[in-house]
Amino acid sequence: MIVSLAYGLAGSIFLVVLTNLLIKLFKKFNNIGYSIVYASLFLKLIFLSGFVLATKNEIPNQIIFAVVILGGIMYSTVNVILKVK
Repeated sequence: MIVSLAYGLAGSIFLVVLTNLLIKLFKKFNNIGYSIVYASLFLKLIFLSGFVLATKNEIPNQIIFAVVILGGIMYSTVNVILKVK
């Protein structure tokens, strides 16, 4: 259980950091904001796909891992929506 939580938190922290970097990019280049939002979603998808494939055999409790990752995705998506407006 602890290992699943640790992997989930590691993935979620990376998502939040990636989101914050892309929001800073949005602040610099305001005219391409919507493309940065879609790029953020694409990068999250690519990162999480690779992360899950790399760690799929090392996660004992996949439900806890999925819940933590889903929480990170929801937080970062809402963060992008609120900061871009």
